[in-house]
Amino acid sequence: MSATPDRSKAPATHIPSDIKLPAMRELTLDNGMKVSALDHPDTEISRLTVITEGGMAEAGNPAIALLDSQLRQEGTTTTDGLTLADHFDFNGAWTACSSGNHHRSFTVYHLESKRQMILPQVIDILTDPSFPADRLAKWRERMIAQTAIEQQTVGYQASALSREITIGAGHPLAQNPDPDRIAAIDRDTLLDFHRRNLHPRHIRLFIAGRLTPSLEHQLNRSFGSITPPQGMEEPSSCIVPFNIGSGKRGFRTVDGALQSAVCVTLRGIDRNHPDYLPLRMTVNALGGYFGSRLSANIRERLGLTYGIHASLLGYAEGGMISIATECDNAYRDRVVDEIASEMTRLATAPPDADEMERIRMTELSSLLDIMETPFTVSDFYQSMHINGLSPDYFDQRLMTARTMSPEIIADMASKYLRPDLMNVAIAGKNSN
Repeated sequence: MSATPDRSKAPATHIPSDIKLPAMRELTLDNGMKVSALDHPDTEISRLTVITEGGMAEAGNPAIALLDSQLRQEGTTTTDGLTLADHFDFNGAWTACSSGNHHRSFTVYHLESKRQMILPQVIDILTDPSFPADRLAKWRERMIAQTAIEQQTVGYQASALSREITIGAGHPLAQNPDPDRIAAIDRDTLLDFHRRNLHPRHIRLFIAGRLTPSLEHQLNRSFGSITPPQGMEEPSSCIVPFNIGSGKRGFRTVDGALQSAVCVTLRGIDRNHPDYLPLRMTVNALGGYFGSRLSANIRERLGLTYGIHASLLGYAEGGMISIATECDNAYRDRVVDEIASEMTRLATAPPDADEMERIRMTELSSLLDIMETPFTVSDFYQSMHINGLSPDYFDQRLMTARTMSPEIIADMASKYLRPDLMNVAIAGKNSN
């Protein structure tokens, strides 16, 4: 019989010394379209993701990009949406879509044996959506209703206000879906946006799962035949660099709110800066995991919030440090003071050996999570593509995790996590 484990002691932890991100095979189709492929023969399901440049910033109105992604599956000029859905379902495939700041994605999960059966429909959705008027009206109505509901929440209002005071109300990434602007979107608007951003050199394919020797031929016959719409110039990105100031503060009243949302932002650095990865782990130490400084103090010790999170956001426009939480209306100013105090304390009282090990193990565990399945590996490569990261980004993160020290955290905190750099946006009930 096996010995009963001692539940009074935590099990020993171990991180493999030979962590290595699996490499993807790079292909170039006849029309110049790039493909990243990861073979995993033991996986029955394969996943194809089509990433198209042109997102909410390029659309001008973020709702245009959101509606484009959703409505592509509602029908093409040759096949109605119900028939498309039935075809995917019959062949054991399912789809997902999303829109980002500068990209849109369409994903289809499928059996490798059915790939040839679903690729023509994927190409049809990608190149020839019809954006049916009746479905557009339904999606517009749904989006207007969802936006109206979200606008009543303190979280939405604080986030919107934070973007306005941090990067400016006129910045492309500060634009919010608005009911009136959603209602003004018609079929011609969607067709124009879609066609302007349909160019093979601005589309990237990621495929993971069980791959066959005929894969390249299959992709060339389908995606390799895509040509730019006649008369259309190559799309260009709408990237406006951030100009983040400091010491700004704003409040937005939400009548009847039972609690307040607090958003704190600080000027960050872009992903190519040598301090980016050390700062990323420093921000994690501040508020990036359950045992972080902010969580331990503001949530557990003081009981002022159910949760608080800090993150370093790396955009093409620049970097930003974001801290967000919600609390009782009476505690919002105290929460801001405690956030400032914890930033200062991270510089003056950096982690001891035990805390440093927790921070390091959290980061190393997240790197292992990336390699859990071929799809999570592909997700990481997709993120690197979207954010323009170097091929060795995973290795850089691994090296940073292994060499990070309390001294580096103190240095990063003293340089970037300074209370005088805080911009504060609060939304809640007006106490006056």
